[in-house]
Amino acid sequence: MQTASSLPEYPGCSDQPEAAKECWDGRAVTPKDLVSVASRRAIMTRAAIAGATYFAIVFACGFVFGTVRVLVLAPLFGTMAAVLVELPLIVTVAWLTCRRLTDWFLVPRRLGPGLMMGGVAFIMLMTAEVSLSVMVFQKSLATFAVALTTLPGALGLAGQVAFGVFPLILTRPLAAKPAA
Repeated sequence: MQTASSLPEYPGCSDQPEAAKECWDGRAVTPKDLVSVASRRAIMTRAAIAGATYFAIVFACGFVFGTVRVLVLAPLFGTMAAVLVELPLIVTVAWLTCRRLTDWFLVPRRLGPGLMMGGVAFIMLMTAEVSLSVMVFQKSLATFAVALTTLPGALGLAGQVAFGVFPLILTRPLAAKPAA
């Protein structure tokens, strides 16, 4: 158990260990409130780490699937057919990975942690996509954006948005069961 002297410091709060602290907005904050803030911070940190892990796993799988799509499927069946083969596979991997990681990292069933996990994962994914497009494949940002307006690009973007939303779906509060 943390004592008042071992609690983290927060900007604008006075150093009165056992007494209620007055913070910048003028309200009294007790040491118990500070522990609550620290635990919320720990939950959000876990959610952010879960989001980064979620991104890394799904991006690695997507990189392999994308390579097969571009080098094998697209030349044989066309771009649209290749995307239609790849999309359900990567969305399934994303869903299963997200479900496993929300349990593994103990991401609570609340909006904030779900937003944090999904937001971190989605921002990292889009940053990686743009970076690969520009740096590796030598495409401009305009070319990248225009590719998203094609049907295969729009389907891929829809899959990426689903990837970002899955943590919100999986961390939504469970509905209370009606009393019998």
